[in-house]
Amino acid sequence: MNADYYKILRVSPDADLETIKKAYRQRALESHPDHGGSHEQMLLINEAFQILSDPEARRHYDLLRSNQADEATRRAAAADAGNARQKAQDYPRTWPEFDSWLNAISKDISNANYGSWRSVYSLPTAGNSITGWVFIVVGFFGGSWVAYQLFGDDATSGGFKFVCMGIAAGGAWVGKLIHQGLGQSIKKTSGTASQQQSSSTEKTIPVAGENTVIACNNCGQKLRVTARSGRIRIKCRACNHEFDYPS
Repeated sequence: MNADYYKILRVSPDADLETIKKAYRQRALESHPDHGGSHEQMLLINEAFQILSDPEARRHYDLLRSNQADEATRRAAAADAGNARQKAQDYPRTWPEFDSWLNAISKDISNANYGSWRSVYSLPTAGNSITGWVFIVVGFFGGSWVAYQLFGDDATSGGFKFVCMGIAAGGAWVGKLIHQGLGQSIKKTSGTASQQQSSSTEKTIPVAGENTVIACNNCGQKLRVTARSGRIRIKCRACNHEFDYPS
């Protein structure tokens, strides 16, 4: 293992998914080629994000990082890293497209419509959300992997088969709960941001000639402007986003 994904994203090993997502956005703002960074830097942070945002890949990585991985886990971690490097190549090359891409992912998570499908076992569903289904499928196969570690070749035969299917179904529900928790965190963060923005618009606008500090409504960069009569056009020096002030 050569890369320390936690150091790359500048988060602690116990960081939750929302913290990892925020750190990824900040690192992307610094490293994206359209913001003065480089393609090589983006590949590193993309690879780190692919691993740390996937519960099963992160578990494999954590075991390997702490020297607690068995041979099967080492193989799984190597496969995860290979997939992450391949996916790291696929990102929008311009910042506005990249930012829209990240927002689309957040929206997909937040819009998940959870349910359940009953057969012999109850399995979760995630309507309207591609990422929700990914978490559920990954959780199911993670549960299957645990069952195989416990029962070996007997996992698919005899009386153990039903027990192992139950463990796999349990893994799917864990994936659903992780995804649901992430969605709730995103909604809470979005609600707080909306309240802050609403509060800021209620403040008295400085009179013409006064200096004031405002935040870019795209990346949050603090900008000092001189108030003038009427609306003015502002261009953020960090992300080049243009917006009107007052909005």
